[in-house]
Amino acid sequence: METLYEKSAPQKMGTRLRPLTVPEEPFPFVFKRKTPLILPCVSEPELIAYFAECAKNTTGIIDLFPLGSCTMKHNPKQNLRYQLLSGFADIHPLLPEEAIQGALEVHTRLLNMLLALTGFDGGTLEPPAGASSEFGSCLMIKKYFREHGEPERTKVLMPDVAHGTNPASAAMAGFEVVSLKTENGDIDLAELEKALDTTTACFMITYPSTLGIPESHLKEICAMVHKVGAFVYMDGANMNALIGRWRPGDNGIDLMHMNLHKTFATPHGGGGPGAGFIGCTDTLESYLPLPVVTEKDGVYEFNFNRPHSIGKLHAFRGNFGIDVQAYAYLRSNGHDIHLVSDTTNANAGYAKKLLLDLGFTIIGAERALHEFVLDLRPILERTGVTLEDFSKRILDFGFHSPTMGFPVHTGLLIEVPESATRESIARLVNVLKTIRDECFKEPNVVKTAPHRTSVGRIDNARGDRELVQWSKTP
Repeated sequence: METLYEKSAPQKMGTRLRPLTVPEEPFPFVFKRKTPLILPCVSEPELIAYFAECAKNTTGIIDLFPLGSCTMKHNPKQNLRYQLLSGFADIHPLLPEEAIQGALEVHTRLLNMLLALTGFDGGTLEPPAGASSEFGSCLMIKKYFREHGEPERTKVLMPDVAHGTNPASAAMAGFEVVSLKTENGDIDLAELEKALDTTTACFMITYPSTLGIPESHLKEICAMVHKVGAFVYMDGANMNALIGRWRPGDNGIDLMHMNLHKTFATPHGGGGPGAGFIGCTDTLESYLPLPVVTEKDGVYEFNFNRPHSIGKLHAFRGNFGIDVQAYAYLRSNGHDIHLVSDTTNANAGYAKKLLLDLGFTIIGAERALHEFVLDLRPILERTGVTLEDFSKRILDFGFHSPTMGFPVHTGLLIEVPESATRESIARLVNVLKTIRDECFKEPNVVKTAPHRTSVGRIDNARGDRELVQWSKTP
């Protein structure tokens, strides 16, 4: 398939403009480009045909999206309709508060719902995504200790199966990251006790863990961390397993974040953007990012007068359109929101049962909640097929591959959210069985996959060396 630049020729044009009927005016110099704009010259039919071909090649998955630790649930289209209402979609970030009272009310209602679900005293919807929430939370902790005369608290402890953004966020905030060993999803308490001291600012934990396993000693861990004067931070990326059934604020957690684009059914990636929530106890409430929305006598306004705040995390006011979709999702589920976690855990249990009955290996199968690691080591070692080969072959059956090689380098991290059907789960399990059989009987079929996608096996090394450029340089 030729690119538009390859189709381009100087004599081609998409539209002809009629001669001017008004006097020409010099183009303002301040707007004039200093370098030529290199754009492809193609006809309109060529342009339409090109994008039609692109659309045909990006049809996407046709079944379950089992991407572990990402909660790729269905995003109800009716919720997008609410986001597109003129009073939400057409407002500008610089409008005065009196012109956006409805939007601020939705913002406040959503925040109050999230605080009720998590058990915290204060919170914010300012972060544009999950990692930004982590970074903001780390800045809150850092500023708290500086203002309380403890700048020597420079270490953040976390398990070795932490989400990759956890160490990155802590490091960006200026902390030293200390990784602690885990076994079967649990922290080594002896190692934790050894690492805790007066230089510890925070212990970060993903709960349930990236293995899908809830930490067995969470209460003991919180007590140990609090004993040395540090905070416990929870990465709530896996709250789909707990929502409506368990509140972090009631269980020793000092602050946390959640991803609205995971737990509350708003789009990921190109369908996004994401949106984050930070919840915290009274101790840290005054450090939340600016601004905070306050309400008095039914009037909502932005409060920037918060001297202890870490300041702004990004321009304007969070990703408000995503907030609207999350609010609609919560309203549609109402007091039955616990059925979300009940169903996602039941779906994962059903998938585990089918796979175990077929002889697959699952790490911590009896404890994993909403997601689990399917360890393919026994298959890979006996057949010479790689984990990447196995994952590529899954694409041929219309499924997106699960998360590959993390947190176990020979494993697939599988998550089946509440929107998955029993039939789609059974189809996925059947695909995994089919590929396992191929590994032993026809390994070359797996090693050369994918065979049915619009793009075949990509040269990863070349892709790393030769980065894609979207602009044509002269």
